[in-house]
Amino acid sequence: MEGTNAVLTYSVEKNVIDEHTGQPIFTIDAHTGRISTALCCLDRERTPFYAIQVVASDGGGLKGTGTVLVTVGDENDVSPKFSRPEWLLTVHESVHLNTTLAFLTLDDPDITNNFVFRILADSGYGWERFRLVGSDQGSGALQAVKSLDYEDPIQRQGFRFKVQVSDKAAGRWEEEEHMDTTWVVVALLDDNDNAPDLSTHTSHLTLSEDTPIGHSLATFTATDKDQEGKDEVRYTIDPSSDPFRLFAVDSTGQVHLRRQLDREAAERHVVHILAVDSGVPARTSTATLLLTVTDVNDN
Repeated sequence: MEGTNAVLTYSVEKNVIDEHTGQPIFTIDAHTGRISTALCCLDRERTPFYAIQVVASDGGGLKGTGTVLVTVGDENDVSPKFSRPEWLLTVHESVHLNTTLAFLTLDDPDITNNFVFRILADSGYGWERFRLVGSDQGSGALQAVKSLDYEDPIQRQGFRFKVQVSDKAAGRWEEEEHMDTTWVVVALLDDNDNAPDLSTHTSHLTLSEDTPIGHSLATFTATDKDQEGKDEVRYTIDPSSDPFRLFAVDSTGQVHLRRQLDREAAERHVVHILAVDSGVPARTSTATLLLTVTDVNDN
């Protein structure tokens, strides 16, 4: 009788039922107590763990009950998905290279992912100006690797290209079920990154000291590429180069005499004309008027 009383048998008292088939998910070997799955297959993304109640009975009719927690291990069995089918970005043209412009986020419930990213070559204009690298957050960091220029009429229209992700670095781009694709559209914002472009930077003149007030000396015109070439430019004279306030410049960049020259006071003048754009902060270009004053018998 003692031998019979010591024989244990095992059973599942409270099992987990599969909602699709109505069948119990686990089974137990009545003799060894080994627990196995009765159905294929477990889904960690849906149910990461289970709790079942098992009973051990001896030959004398006594029972012991315990709870078994089953934790489901992860496998990389879910495809990655970009959070958006298209990413619309607005970027300043003067952004520094290798600066992250945006994080392209993903949806992938697996915890065993090993994400790698790429931009598809020749997938659209400007693809070669950017790169997509993995980030600590598991998303793709979009960066500019070539300078951007709003003043380029083609770049001004923006960029559009395809990017891809794989969650299986070993297989990379060989297993389509582990890949996803999305579009990236980049629009450029104009920055005040160009100083006014002067048509002439230096002018040499020789005038007699009796040149009449109001006489036109030179014209320095400037254009600015920013704001699609419509940026306004104003002109002024650097006061440190004209301590006696002998010269003036008008809104067209024309320089003229505002006071009488005096060779005995100064026989040579180096006047700096400043062309200043309307950007914030403003950018300035400088032209130089070199004036030599000749003598007349005025003393």
